[in-house]
Amino acid sequence: MQVAGYMRFILKMLSMRLMIQSFSRCVEQFGHANDCRLRLRDSMPTRRQWPRFWFVFCLPFMLSIAHAQDATSRVLRVGPEYKLKLPSAAAAVARDGDRVEIEGGDYSGDVATWTQNRLMLIGVNGRPHLKAAGQAAEGKAIWVIKGRDVRVQNIEFSGTAVPGFAGAGIRVEGTGLSIRDAHFHDNQMGILTNNDPNSTLTIIGSRFYRNVVDYRRHGRLGHNIYVGRIARFELRDTDVYGAETGHQVKSRARRNKIIGNRIRDINGASSYLIDICEGGEAVIHDNDLLQAARAPNRTAIAFAPEAKDKSAPGSLTVSRNRFVNEGSLGTFVYNHANLQALLEDNRFSGRVRPLRGPGKVRQ
Repeated sequence: MQVAGYMRFILKMLSMRLMIQSFSRCVEQFGHANDCRLRLRDSMPTRRQWPRFWFVFCLPFMLSIAHAQDATSRVLRVGPEYKLKLPSAAAAVARDGDRVEIEGGDYSGDVATWTQNRLMLIGVNGRPHLKAAGQAAEGKAIWVIKGRDVRVQNIEFSGTAVPGFAGAGIRVEGTGLSIRDAHFHDNQMGILTNNDPNSTLTIIGSRFYRNVVDYRRHGRLGHNIYVGRIARFELRDTDVYGAETGHQVKSRARRNKIIGNRIRDINGASSYLIDICEGGEAVIHDNDLLQAARAPNRTAIAFAPEAKDKSAPGSLTVSRNRFVNEGSLGTFVYNHANLQALLEDNRFSGRVRPLRGPGKVRQ
């Protein structure tokens, strides 16, 4: 807010200065103040031209502010040989825009809350493994990320558990998280997000497996990926498998893109492979999907099973996926909404009913 106010003040001063200079030059050239007022009025931008006029003057200030922010960012190094021995030590001193490089190796029982914005949290010289050993930051996760526009890359998360049975590798409470080449396993949840209508989550080239809760004992579900009510969720080139009773991928996001992944129920214990549980918009494309013979739920992809308004606007496109059903008759897509789903050029192995609910199937 202070930066925006400063920019408005500077631009206002520049505009006034330009007007005064133009008026003075006009008077010097023509000698008549009234004529110059008319000329100056005619030369001013029209209402349609004002956005372009302001952009031309705003751009240099925007670039200078971005450069100033980049200039203040630092590289924090974490590892046994550095002053910052643990990731939690870096979380305590990091500033907005910092790059935190964590040396490969095991970090047992170390958990952290990250409140800063625009962080890059990256594993270097191998993949650092955060072995929570039952610990959880704020009683929620190995890492609780509260900052905006954070990137996590090449880090492994395992072994957290909390009394509420929602202990996650990462709990997303900020706005905008990107995850690349990360592993999440043997937690109660792989990743869990808050309900933030402005937030986004992007996961690329990662692995999620065996994030479970003992349902028979506790009556609660664990999911490999659980996305809350956010604006957009994107999952690409990722391996997801080994959920038990819970789902491999569960999302309440308004817009979903699930593209080029390998999502498998390899032990016959999970529910849906993909659950777009409240509907919205979904593109499910070019995935390898497998449902084991012992899977208790015979549906691979569910759309809007929990939606309160089955007639809400949205879309569902499922194309060029490969689905293997190893057991009895299984449903590939169960569309619980009233909208027309589109299934196109999918390939099936085993006993498969392509679609249950409204929609079209094109092969």
